[in-house]
Amino acid sequence: MYQVYEVRVGDTLESILDRTNLSEKELRELNGFYQITPGFQLVIPKMKYYDTYIVQKGDTLYNIAQKYGIPVDLLAKMNGKEEEDYLYIEEVINVPKENTEYYVTKKGESLSDVLSNTDWTLEDFFEQNKTLLLEPDQIFIYQKRNL
Repeated sequence: MYQVYEVRVGDTLESILDRTNLSEKELRELNGFYQITPGFQLVIPKMKYYDTYIVQKGDTLYNIAQKYGIPVDLLAKMNGKEEEDYLYIEEVINVPKENTEYYVTKKGESLSDVLSNTDWTLEDFFEQNKTLLLEPDQIFIYQKRNL
């Protein structure tokens, strides 16, 4: 799960690393050569709630998931993969940070369902999910304010 970050006027390497919660090494691993000039686009992890893992010879999603104590389908989703996908040696994948929990929605669940199945408050949910992805054809209901 990655996003593109476009370098802004006034950005420095330090400000980008602070904003993205990455180390310079991680930024280089994800982007190879990069420039800190306005308009340059960098690939960064979508959420700061992941660490990265470098795939070693013999690794599979299954044994990495076991190592981190999470379901293999969750690890696959974190990395935009299918459970049976092949991993390449030295491929960088997302793994859960220590003391971080994840919830994967099921078909037809609403935000109310998610909140009732977790111990989150609505404020916690939005604070920790600022880059929430929306699916096509979702319906949001709002009432126009009278001006």
